[in-house]
Amino acid sequence: MERTDGRRSSWKWGCSGCAAVAGVFVALLVVLAAVGWLVDGAPAELARETGRHDVPFAMADDGRPSGRGRIVLNVAGATLDIVPGPAGVPILTEVDYDATRFDLTESFREGPDWSYELSLVRKPHFGFFSRGETDNRIRIVVPRGVGFRLEGQLDVSTSRLELGGLSLTSVDLATNVGTHELRFGEPSPVPMERLAVENRAGRVAIVGTGNASPVEVEISQAAGRLDLDLRGAWRRDATVRLDCKVGAIDVRVAADVRLDVDGPIDFGDRMDTAGLSSSEGRAASPTLRLELDTRLCTARVL
Repeated sequence: MERTDGRRSSWKWGCSGCAAVAGVFVALLVVLAAVGWLVDGAPAELARETGRHDVPFAMADDGRPSGRGRIVLNVAGATLDIVPGPAGVPILTEVDYDATRFDLTESFREGPDWSYELSLVRKPHFGFFSRGETDNRIRIVVPRGVGFRLEGQLDVSTSRLELGGLSLTSVDLATNVGTHELRFGEPSPVPMERLAVENRAGRVAIVGTGNASPVEVEISQAAGRLDLDLRGAWRRDATVRLDCKVGAIDVRVAADVRLDVDGPIDFGDRMDTAGLSSSEGRAASPTLRLELDTRLCTARVL
């Protein structure tokens, strides 16, 4: 007769060992989740930070503002507002945030090539649960007449950037989940060289682009929605490049601007492609060349 007691015993002890390991693993997950829950569930420690940073104000021989400054932002989980301030005032910042769950860092470098950097990011945590929505708020007042470029990343946030009237040389921003608006409510004193936005998964609106009159506009969208308003006081020709993988893009153009299109875009009841000029415009009107590369994306001119 064949003996199976040893095999059964080995199988029993093997299963018991697997169950023990699984139990330890589950217990560890429970402990980590509990620690995270306690940290995320702790009362918010609200903090306010304010700053004043003097930046050089200089005028070129032609009366235009000059400067080579830079503002770099890395913002996650906050409402961000940028507004123009009077000429001659410092850069003013107000930050209200939950110091229990977020880290705030700021740095400022003086000189002709001045630089202001602000970062508000969530602290590392071990739990699987988050406290939910935050009420972090950032407000930055930038003086008129100071030349600078704007760079950074806006992640899981709401941003309202009023950039009209500021002496921007370029904008280069990456946006993620959230709602983001870049507005040029009035003409810039100096036409901008480049406006670039990388939209990864949010909703972005760019309003009054013509008031900044950038020579290059580059928009890439991995997923989400973009409302691109190309109206405003264009002062020169420009190239607008749109690269959209998934989502939708709506483009608004003034009637007195000449528009040349390279790529598929919907003009109401038909699909127009390379070489189309949607408006004759005036003889002296600026020409906008619209270059599109779309995959699972719908692009329309409204």
